[in-house]
Amino acid sequence: MAKIRTRARAVDMLGRQQIAGIQNAVSELYKNAHDAYATLARVDYFEDQKTLSYT
Repeated sequence: MAKIRTRARAVDMLGRQQIAGIQNAVSELYKNAHDAYATLARVDYFEDQKTLSYT
């Protein structure tokens, strides 16, 4: 399974108005996983590094 890591700056560049906070970003990742018929979706947030890890 592919592993995608991104930094908060990347989320900011994709659209601050669309994804206004960490809660919205995590929600969008899970929605995307559902739309892709994923059997497993995992999101980790590392607050000290301000990094989301999505698998």
